[in-house]
Amino acid sequence: MNISELFDTAIAKLEAQDTKAFNPKYGVGAYRYNGTSCLFGGMIDDALYEPEMDSHRDESGNVVKRAPSNGSAILDAIRASTGVNLLDDLSAEDIETIHGIHEVEWQPGRSFKALLPAEVSAKIWPLEPVH
Repeated sequence: MNISELFDTAIAKLEAQDTKAFNPKYGVGAYRYNGTSCLFGGMIDDALYEPEMDSHRDESGNVVKRAPSNGSAILDAIRASTGVNLLDDLSAEDIETIHGIHEVEWQPGRSFKALLPAEVSAKIWPLEPVH
Protein backbone atom coordinates (compact mmCIF):
# COMPACT_ATOMS: atom_id res chain seq x y z
CA MET A 1 0.00 0.00 0.00
CA ASN A 2 1.23 3.52 -0.71
CA ILE A 3 0.18 6.83 0.82
CA SER A 4 -2.34 7.57 -1.95
CA GLU A 5 -4.07 4.23 -1.46
CA LEU A 6 -4.01 4.66 2.32
CA PHE A 7 -5.72 8.05 2.19
CA ASP A 8 -8.18 6.94 -0.51
CA THR A 9 -9.22 4.01 1.70
CA ALA A 10 -9.36 6.05 4.93
CA ILE A 11 -11.34 8.89 3.35
CA ALA A 12 -13.79 6.45 1.78
CA LYS A 13 -14.30 4.78 5.17
CA LEU A 14 -14.79 8.12 6.93
CA GLU A 15 -17.25 9.41 4.35
CA ALA A 16 -19.17 6.11 4.32
CA GLN A 17 -19.61 6.21 8.09
CA ASP A 18 -20.88 9.79 7.61
CA THR A 19 -20.09 10.91 11.15
CA LYS A 20 -17.14 11.93 13.25
CA ALA A 21 -15.79 9.81 16.07
CA PHE A 22 -16.57 11.93 19.12
CA ASN A 23 -16.55 11.04 22.80
CA PRO A 24 -19.30 13.13 24.43
CA LYS A 25 -18.17 12.15 27.93
CA TYR A 26 -14.97 14.14 27.45
CA GLY A 27 -16.17 16.50 24.75
CA VAL A 28 -13.31 15.59 22.42
CA GLY A 29 -12.78 13.82 19.13
CA ALA A 30 -11.62 10.24 19.30
CA TYR A 31 -9.60 7.92 17.12
CA ARG A 32 -12.29 5.35 17.86
CA TYR A 33 -15.60 5.70 19.68
CA ASN A 34 -18.75 3.61 19.73
CA GLY A 35 -18.06 1.87 16.41
CA THR A 36 -16.81 4.99 14.61
CA SER A 37 -13.31 6.15 13.78
CA CYS A 38 -11.67 9.36 12.72
CA LEU A 39 -9.59 9.54 9.56
CA PHE A 40 -6.39 8.44 11.33
CA GLY A 41 -8.17 5.95 13.61
CA GLY A 42 -9.52 4.27 10.50
CA MET A 43 -5.95 3.63 9.34
CA ILE A 44 -5.18 1.49 12.41
CA ASP A 45 -5.97 -2.24 12.47
CA ASP A 46 -8.34 -3.24 15.26
CA ALA A 47 -5.64 -5.47 16.79
CA LEU A 48 -3.24 -2.51 17.08
CA TYR A 49 -5.68 0.10 18.38
CA GLU A 50 -5.41 0.77 22.11
CA PRO A 51 -7.95 2.85 24.04
CA GLU A 52 -5.06 4.79 25.58
CA MET A 53 -4.60 6.43 22.17
CA ASP A 54 -7.75 8.39 22.97
CA SER A 55 -6.71 9.28 26.51
CA HIS A 56 -4.33 12.22 26.62
CA ARG A 57 -4.49 13.40 30.24
CA ASP A 58 -3.36 16.56 31.98
CA GLU A 59 -1.39 16.64 35.24
CA SER A 60 -4.61 16.13 37.23
CA GLY A 61 -5.55 13.02 35.28
CA ASN A 62 -8.36 14.70 33.34
CA VAL A 63 -8.81 13.76 29.70
CA VAL A 64 -8.18 16.95 27.74
CA LYS A 65 -7.88 15.65 24.18
CA ARG A 66 -6.79 12.62 22.27
CA ALA A 67 -3.10 12.00 21.68
CA PRO A 68 -1.69 14.07 18.81
CA SER A 69 -2.08 12.58 15.33
CA ASN A 70 1.61 13.10 14.72
CA GLY A 71 2.54 11.33 17.97
CA SER A 72 4.74 8.28 17.75
CA ALA A 73 2.15 5.79 19.09
CA ILE A 74 -0.35 6.77 16.40
CA LEU A 75 2.20 6.88 13.58
CA ASP A 76 3.72 3.57 14.71
CA ALA A 77 0.27 1.92 14.75
CA ILE A 78 -0.54 3.27 11.27
CA ARG A 79 2.82 2.05 9.93
CA ALA A 80 2.39 -1.40 11.52
CA SER A 81 -1.16 -1.63 10.14
CA THR A 82 -0.49 -0.41 6.61
CA GLY A 83 3.24 -0.45 5.94
CA VAL A 84 3.07 3.30 5.28
CA ASN A 85 5.23 5.70 7.28
CA LEU A 86 3.29 8.97 6.96
CA LEU A 87 6.41 10.99 7.79
CA ASP A 88 8.11 9.69 4.64
CA ASP A 89 5.76 11.90 2.59
CA LEU A 90 4.18 14.34 5.04
CA SER A 91 5.56 16.67 7.67
CA ALA A 92 4.25 16.75 11.22
CA GLU A 93 2.62 20.07 10.30
CA ASP A 94 0.88 18.44 7.32
CA ILE A 95 -0.52 15.74 9.60
CA GLU A 96 -1.80 18.35 12.04
CA THR A 97 -3.36 20.28 9.14
CA ILE A 98 -5.20 17.14 8.04
CA HIS A 99 -6.26 16.50 11.64
CA GLY A 100 -7.51 20.08 11.97
CA ILE A 101 -9.55 19.78 8.79
CA HIS A 102 -11.15 16.62 10.15
CA GLU A 103 -11.91 18.23 13.52
CA VAL A 104 -13.12 21.63 12.34
CA GLU A 105 -14.01 21.84 8.66
CA TRP A 106 -15.16 18.41 7.56
CA GLN A 107 -18.81 17.62 8.08
CA PRO A 108 -20.76 14.53 7.04
CA GLY A 109 -21.90 14.78 3.45
CA ARG A 110 -18.87 16.84 2.38
CA SER A 111 -15.85 15.72 0.40
CA PHE A 112 -12.88 15.45 2.74
CA LYS A 113 -10.38 15.43 -0.10
CA ALA A 114 -11.74 18.71 -1.47
CA LEU A 115 -10.93 20.45 1.84
CA LEU A 116 -7.22 19.60 1.80
CA PRO A 117 -4.81 22.38 0.86
CA ALA A 118 -3.28 21.88 -2.60
CA GLU A 119 0.25 21.53 -1.20
CA VAL A 120 -0.82 18.70 1.13
CA SER A 121 -2.90 16.97 -1.57
CA ALA A 122 0.12 17.08 -3.90
CA LYS A 123 2.16 15.14 -1.32
CA ILE A 124 -0.54 12.48 -0.95
CA TRP A 125 -1.58 12.25 -4.60
CA PRO A 126 1.47 13.40 -6.61
CA LEU A 127 0.91 13.99 -10.28
CA GLU A 128 2.50 11.50 -12.62
CA PRO A 129 5.27 13.02 -14.73
CA VAL A 130 4.31 13.73 -18.32
CA HIS A 131 6.56 12.02 -20.87
